[in-house]
Amino acid sequence: MRNNNSKVTADRKYREVIRCATELEEAGIKFMQADGKSLFDMKFENGVIKFPRLNIDDDSDPFWRNLIVYEQFSSKDDTLNYVTDYMNLMECLIASPKDVELLCQHRIIKNRIGDDQVIANIFNTIGFFLVLSPESYYSQLFYDVNKHCSRRWNRWMAKLRYTYFNNPWALISFLAALFLLLLSFVQTLFTVLPFFEKR
Repeated sequence: MRNNNSKVTADRKYREVIRCATELEEAGIKFMQADGKSLFDMKFENGVIKFPRLNIDDDSDPFWRNLIVYEQFSSKDDTLNYVTDYMNLMECLIASPKDVELLCQHRIIKNRIGDDQVIANIFNTIGFFLVLSPESYYSQLFYDVNKHCSRRWNRWMAKLRYTYFNNPWALISFLAALFLLLLSFVQTLFTVLPFFEKR
């Protein structure tokens, strides 16, 4: 079954690619492990991308390559290429070992190889050989993520969180400064009020 959504088809620039995981996190998107029946059950809701867990070991690379080849040569034009579309999505999300580390921290990837660079290389080299269909299984997800990232408010809030409130001490110091500012305002108010009451 194809994801036919006129909104997505009309605005193709938002569904072509998405940023890597670290850039998406900087843009305010969160990652969460989801319990799905299928590896392909990914959702984007309220600024959170939910993924089923992906186990990666030494046999994963040849296994995926064989699935992609089988899917590319056996599918008809009107069928979705689930594995190919999934690998395209993961290739977009993983550009460097930092992206792998981030996805491992959120328990989306289970790294059984041990080296984040190896996993990044697996997804980046698989991406060279993908022949993408005109309508991806993840078109709606790409569209929603890119629309979320393109909103100024979301970018500003993410930059504020990432730059100024990236640890608890920054938040505590901000709240303390805000409290002192409020006390100064109240003190000034009570100093000026008697002056106006005498008049």
